[in-house]
Amino acid sequence: MKTDTIFYQLFQSFPSIFFELIQLPINEANNYRFDSVEVKQLSFRLDGVFLPQNNHPRFHHKTGVGTGIKLSPHPTYLPTI
Repeated sequence: MKTDTIFYQLFQSFPSIFFELIQLPINEANNYRFDSVEVKQLSFRLDGVFLPQNNHPRFHHKTGVGTGIKLSPHPTYLPTI
């Protein structure tokens, strides 16, 4: 699977944009780092994930060629988007 470099570069350079899109305070970006992650299970790769710096809720970002952005908020932490 080809990595969506435009989203990776965008969120890597400007992580606050993600939090603005999901209508959370942009200073929340300071509690996360954005990275590419691969899980070995016959190679399952996440193009980009915001990983919490401390004990903060997790937000999953998934992109795919031609599919756009998919957000999967944990219902305890985020209102329905």
